[in-house]
Amino acid sequence: MYRFTFCKMSPLMQIEVFEPSTMNLPFISDWLGECFALHQATETEQQQLEIQGKQGQILDAILSASPHPFYILDRAGRFLYANRVSRLLMSKILQNAEQLELSDIVGKTGQELGFTSEIIAFYEGCIEKVLATNQPLTDEISYSVRGDIRYYEYTFSPIYDNENRIDTVIVTSRDITERKQVQLALEQLNEELVLKIEQYTQEFNEVNQRLETEITERYQLEESLRETEKQYCSVVETVQDVIFQTDATGLWIFLNPAWTTITGFSIADCIGKSFVDYVHPSDRQRHEQDFQTFIKERNDYFRQEICYLTQTGEERWFEVFSELMLDDEGVVIGTSGTLKDISDVYTQIHLREQAEAQVYNAQATEKEFNALKSRFLGMISHEFRTPLTTILSSTGLLKRYHQKLTEEKKLIHLDRIQSSVEHMTQMLNDILLLGQTEPGKLEVHSAPLNLIKFCRKLVGNIQVKTDTKPTINFQTQFNPSLENQSLEICLDEKILDPILTNLLSNAIKYSPSNSTVNFELIYQKQEVIFKIQDAGIGIPDEDQLRLFESFHRGNNVGTIPGTGLGLAIVKNLVDLQGGKITVESQVGVGTTVTVTLPTTQSS
Repeated sequence: MYRFTFCKMSPLMQIEVFEPSTMNLPFISDWLGECFALHQATETEQQQLEIQGKQGQILDAILSASPHPFYILDRAGRFLYANRVSRLLMSKILQNAEQLELSDIVGKTGQELGFTSEIIAFYEGCIEKVLATNQPLTDEISYSVRGDIRYYEYTFSPIYDNENRIDTVIVTSRDITERKQVQLALEQLNEELVLKIEQYTQEFNEVNQRLETEITERYQLEESLRETEKQYCSVVETVQDVIFQTDATGLWIFLNPAWTTITGFSIADCIGKSFVDYVHPSDRQRHEQDFQTFIKERNDYFRQEICYLTQTGEERWFEVFSELMLDDEGVVIGTSGTLKDISDVYTQIHLREQAEAQVYNAQATEKEFNALKSRFLGMISHEFRTPLTTILSSTGLLKRYHQKLTEEKKLIHLDRIQSSVEHMTQMLNDILLLGQTEPGKLEVHSAPLNLIKFCRKLVGNIQVKTDTKPTINFQTQFNPSLENQSLEICLDEKILDPILTNLLSNAIKYSPSNSTVNFELIYQKQEVIFKIQDAGIGIPDEDQLRLFESFHRGNNVGTIPGTGLGLAIVKNLVDLQGGKITVESQVGVGTTVTVTLPTTQSS
């Protein structure tokens, strides 16, 4: 009997025993080259070979117990060895009913075994690269294993003979399907996130462009108003003013001809009469009191717009400017001044005031928009940075340490990524929903709704998501006269859902974990009331004045995440249905929100 001894590798990897009658000696010699010695075994050698054979069996057992496929191929791609896992994988790929044995594989190429052309090309290509570069090579390939696509990573490592030539190639592989699936899932999530951000950016740019156009138009209107004001001033300067004098009691003692030209009264008829007699009845008492105050307090001057009546009963508006007349001893003896007829421009003045009010409102709108934009950008910067950082950190760890991480830790990182994406998606949905709730963009479609069933389902969904957060105590209260009637109410479910979801989510988010949120449903004739009461942090008084402003949050929220859109969305949706919302809150005690919606009971 002949023995072949592997002389190159360590003892645990050097023994195989072949019978000359069953093995192809030239083929084995070609494979082993100078690494084997062919000789007649002596008794001592026989014992040594038996020990080494047991060591070889131990090595084969170790390789067979390995969870990863392990192969040995020669330069021509013939299989010289394959452990149990690799033979099982080959059987699945070849769709064999029975597992391949080592004797079924040794000495055969992939083509002889029946592999597909794609697998054969993969093996041959990798071996050619190893032979060409004399360096190990790592590559990936996917198999259809009984209808299931699996991904494997292969490492081809060259083994050299005594003359430093590549003799054989050791191939190890491992199943990377889960890592590949995680990578594909992350790529898909990233693509979806990029699409949503691009969509929002486009919408925001469109809104910003419209606002810039509106601001430009309002600036042009303001410039036009300034030009109009100059024209008004020119008209006023060309009008001939009335010059007058009165005594200390308000009797006319002098009037110039402009008085007759404007009012139609003759000067002779008016001298010695009180100026109050010519004032419009609605202004007489006020103007007389102002005159007495002017005389008594000895003010520097008096200026006012007064409506006078002409001889024909026509109303004429004058701008009165008057100064006191003093004698040599400083005693008030009367007044002197001018009456500027502003009847032609009075209406224009009021129009100007209205226009100025419009400009002021436009400026206030612009200021409000800038503040809104600043709050929005601040929210985006803060609320997007945290989940994006979490995604980047988790994907980096999965990419770098995926071989070392346990499946449990991988799932933790995947959950963090999913939670971050859901958080950003919810923020984007809130922003889009806020835009949809603007007047004229959303219609109310009321339909019969089982309100108790709807509220219980809503509470259940929210309670599942919040896990260990505060519990929700749902109660109902009905008018006794309606106790035996149908409880189906005509409401728009798509509008009611975000109203209650936002209010309950806020109550839970800002409340201690061991507290209770009371949710009360009160149905009365022609209206339904939802009352949500929590024992949370409360809302400061100064923030309650801005509760329904977009992107505004209380100054006591600390690190609690949020966009400041929830109550703004709720207010718009409540107004859309003709309802009302009230908020009562005290810092450190809690908040109660009451929403009242008009409704009709379903027949």
